[in-house]
Amino acid sequence: MEPSITISVVICCHNSAQVLPPTLAHLGNQRVNPALRWEIVIVDNASTDGTADVARTAAAALRLPLRVVAEPHLGLAYARTRGIEESRGEIISFVDDDNWLSRDWVQTVADIMSAHPEAGAVGGYVEPEFETTRPTWFAPVAYLYATGPEGVSPGDVTTRCMLCGAGLSVRRSALADIGRKGFRPIAVGRQGAGVGAGEDSEMTYCLRLAGWRLWLDERLRLKHFLPVRRLNWSYARRLAYGSAFATPERDALVYACKPPRSGVTYSLRLLRERWFWQMGTALRHAIPAWRGVLKRSAGLGADGDPDVLRAEFAIGRVSGLMAMWRTYNARAHEIRQVMARIEKETRG
Repeated sequence: MEPSITISVVICCHNSAQVLPPTLAHLGNQRVNPALRWEIVIVDNASTDGTADVARTAAAALRLPLRVVAEPHLGLAYARTRGIEESRGEIISFVDDDNWLSRDWVQTVADIMSAHPEAGAVGGYVEPEFETTRPTWFAPVAYLYATGPEGVSPGDVTTRCMLCGAGLSVRRSALADIGRKGFRPIAVGRQGAGVGAGEDSEMTYCLRLAGWRLWLDERLRLKHFLPVRRLNWSYARRLAYGSAFATPERDALVYACKPPRSGVTYSLRLLRERWFWQMGTALRHAIPAWRGVLKRSAGLGADGDPDVLRAEFAIGRVSGLMAMWRTYNARAHEIRQVMARIEKETRG
């Protein structure tokens, strides 16, 4: 029988013809043990620029084990789902179309997953690769550009941080497990040129709540290529808004990670986790950002203005809560039920 595939590198692409060739070139330089079988799956997510043809041409030149599949429904979460369905590896490594992997990435992921069967997902450290000079205002928003994590030591980070979606490698059996236990993803993430977020954090929260560990390894290094068109303050503000807008989708998962409570404290927690309380809290936090709100409304504020950045986060959070006002409480109830079933299974 043909040896099974260990790792599937899944690259979700929307109009990626310009940025994809260097990404594939770095994959072509991988140093992999001949006994390790791996593949690359390009998910063409409603591209109109010939992304699929560019991928096939580059793969032929580099002799890469690459396949192209189509996902017409625009959205990163839809593309990743298609990649999971179409890939054949037990480990699925999600790589963005502008991620340049270190030469031992594929082999290291396989080694880590083999050494740590308790790990549902493993991530690495992402460094920015600027097409032009580094903006002076970049440091406070670096994490919004899918870089980092900064200041986090490697190892088991299950309770210390979430793993970055760029280069996130997930065990297929862990994904099946969170589905079996009832976790239902709701985040769509980025759609086309939009700046949606959160589908990767949602996945890692679900893995943690299902009992899987999250691992961070310093040997896993990748560079995130940042073109000049994204290195402007207006785009950074959009990232801040989009990041905050997506937070209500994950609130129920964040609540579920908190230590258990009982009696009056549990009742108070349920009250604080309801939509009206969270909206009140978001509005209260928006008040100190009034200077930035005024500057934002008037189109004022210099590049890197912290007041405007705070306003984007505050308004994004309020807007995200408004978008979920019909479903927010139901989502919280749904996750509580899932956790109750998991606890019952664990005791049984």
